Amino acid sequence: MAIHLFRDTFKKRGPLFLLVLGFALGIISSYVAAILYDRLTQPKLVVFAGAGRDQGGGVGGEPLHEFYHLIVRNESAHWPVSGRKPAWDCAASIEVVDKRGQRVLPEAINGRWASQPQPIMPVSTSAPGTGAIDFGRLVLARKINVHSHDDQSLSVALKYEGSPDCYLFSNESYLFDGWQNPSWNLGPGSHRLRITLHYERPAKPLYFWLHNTGLGRGDLRLEAEQ
Repeated sequence: MAIHLFRDTFKKRGPLFLLVLGFALGIISSYVAAILYDRLTQPKLVVFAGAGRDQGGGVGGEPLHEFYHLIVRNESAHWPVSGRKPAWDCAASIEVVDKRGQRVLPEAINGRWASQPQPIMPVSTSAPGTGAIDFGRLVLARKINVHSHDDQSLSVALKYEGSPDCYLFSNESYLFDGWQNPSWNLGPGSHRLRITLHYERPAKPLYFWLHNTGLGRGDLRLEAEQ
């Protein structure tokens, strides 16, 4: 009796039930697909030590010096998606730490993106790179959009020819003569750096070694910690 009742009810309401079920399954599958697509296209940044060096000086008596950078790349996506979203407003912090992860310098340094304008207001066309500090630019230059087709250089250190020391380099370095903040001085030897990128993915610190091995401006080397 119950079987006949169910059969009669299904004949009357079955098409409507199937329609509602199909609609519900369509919504669920669309939701799952959207979540999966969002995860597959999330930005994924990697950092490596490359040929990120810029030499300067030697003009008008300016001492020879060299800037050192890390390269930040938004990894390519894999099938079935064609690309990753940019890492919008990505910021970085640099810390000098010991083997236990404790800070050697008391502060974390806001990283400078080398492609951002210098945080200064030019006052003379004959002396580029000099002028009053523009604090608006100083803050804005801490962030950048990292696209998958365009690597970005993160400034790390500065070394002058003939000096045994080097200095960590950031936007705040422009507040000091020769971009040399005494608090960021690093002597000869190997220094452990903790680099943290801040964007929509959870921040995961990465570790590098900064080897200061001589008096030449080229006697500085960055390498990833193994």
